[in-house]
Amino acid sequence: MLALESGPIAPPDWLKGIPVVGAAADEYWHLISTSKKDMDALIKRLLVPSKDFLQAGGILLGRGVMEMSLAAFVSFFFYRDGAALLRF
Repeated sequence: MLALESGPIAPPDWLKGIPVVGAAADEYWHLISTSKKDMDALIKRLLVPSKDFLQAGGILLGRGVMEMSLAAFVSFFFYRDGAALLRF
């Protein structure tokens, strides 16, 4: 609460000193820190790709766990009944 009451956070002093992009970055910082609408848009623009990346990673991990579980399940029966299968 205290951070919100004290107003927007000022950019660091070294930001303006960056060659070529320093002034633009400083202006953008001021724009984002003073406008809730622009801040929300920035957050959405950054969070949507993060959400998609984490979701794809979770699906990939789940698929891998499922495949390994199926392989272990099938391997169990080959191990248990392997001698009978060889005789057959």
